[in-house]
Amino acid sequence: MHQMSQTVCDKIAQLSSDDMNQKLLQASGLQKNIHISVDTRYNTSGIRNSRRTGLPIATQSTTLAMEKQTGKNYSVSAFTQNKLCPKGALLRSKGDQTATCPGGHTGCINNVDKLESLSEYQNGCEIGRNIAGAGITVAYCTTDGDWRLHKGVAQSIQ
Repeated sequence: MHQMSQTVCDKIAQLSSDDMNQKLLQASGLQKNIHISVDTRYNTSGIRNSRRTGLPIATQSTTLAMEKQTGKNYSVSAFTQNKLCPKGALLRSKGDQTATCPGGHTGCINNVDKLESLSEYQNGCEIGRNIAGAGITVAYCTTDGDWRLHKGVAQSIQ
């Protein structure tokens, strides 16, 4: 059952990516530029931690870019940073000290080391790369005032 769910998850992720690319091309039109709105959400827990971003208390961040040209607010790009890897933790608890994350074992799902901070700048770079990879230019990028996210998008589309 676990293996089947992994296969389905990969296919759903691919379908989502294809759909976002299709919506990106549709929203950009013939001009091949787009207006987007971008924000990041962290998985912090507790009321007093809900405003603290990028600190070690957060283990995952998800950045979503939405188009603002068609009025339909399609999601056109997404990127997730993840410090958690249940398989790596299980292997280490069983004594396998060679199972390091990220990418230190088969099936590693995290892409940020557990000691690194989550970076909105890096998320912005990945969002910009996804959009630029489709041959689209970001004309305007609206964020929540965090200049690092906007700077990451701008840096990656140059």
